[in-house]
Amino acid sequence: MEPIHINDELDFYNARSNTTTFQCLYTAVRNLTLEAKVLVLMQKQFEQDQEKALFRDIEYDPISEKFEPDERIDFMVPIEQVRLGAFYPDHGINALDPTDTGLIYDHANWKKRRYPERNIRNQLTILKAKYEIAFVDLPFVNKVVEDLTLTPMVKYVWDRAFDRSAEEIPRTLNPALFLPTDDEPIEYLRFNRRSREDILGVRLDYQFTPKLNVVGGFQYRKFTNRDKNFKNYLQTFSDDTDVPNLYRPDLRTRILGVQAINRGKWLGFYIVILAGYRRTTHLFENSTSTTTFVRAMVGF
Repeated sequence: MEPIHINDELDFYNARSNTTTFQCLYTAVRNLTLEAKVLVLMQKQFEQDQEKALFRDIEYDPISEKFEPDERIDFMVPIEQVRLGAFYPDHGINALDPTDTGLIYDHANWKKRRYPERNIRNQLTILKAKYEIAFVDLPFVNKVVEDLTLTPMVKYVWDRAFDRSAEEIPRTLNPALFLPTDDEPIEYLRFNRRSREDILGVRLDYQFTPKLNVVGGFQYRKFTNRDKNFKNYLQTFSDDTDVPNLYRPDLRTRILGVQAINRGKWLGFYIVILAGYRRTTHLFENSTSTTTFVRAMVGF
């Protein structure tokens, strides 16, 4: 059961990414597994060449007394009305005129984005401990079930994204200038993020046949956003103010899942089929969602 990641609308464009992983595994104690993992993601974002930029902002420089180029706009995201079919000429403003491209060339229907050259680093730290309790080792219980394993586990996840501090970009979190959903606060969240997630869980693994085992598990997750700068910035707004998805307050989630795993071999191929059901309860929103899935994997 992996956490659900929310995609950033202002994602990296024209960038190079490199991920380095450090992992330490301790299994000296029987049935006990301790795992520590650090993932460092380095991203270098390249600015478009002048001839490749869509268009540039021109401003007058009083020092040189010339119109100097400011920041080029390298990429633009269409808003909802453009996504409804404006890329097809016969679905534009005038459906009778096939040469009418409709909303595509109207700059008011696009969100302008600037991508200067920048280096970004994201760090993810994971500490995990689990202890496997085989029922076959327990007195009296081994006469009823032999192939059943109970595994309590605990996991801590720290996420840190940092490029520029709030002190380096003071105008970004200025409540007098920007709402939380404006590009400037979202840009801050994109490059500065601190969070921690505590996960307590238990898993029950039953080896039904040599090729089929059934896994049932329960997790309790507590997500804490630890960015104090953005939290203080939000306190100046009312409670009903829209907040971007990149900033999530403290969340508590319960996850209950059941999964069947069937492994086999056919014509030299290894085949794994997974079928499962997951029920997720968001305590902060007081909502519940369910997921049913079937997956097949084939390999040599």
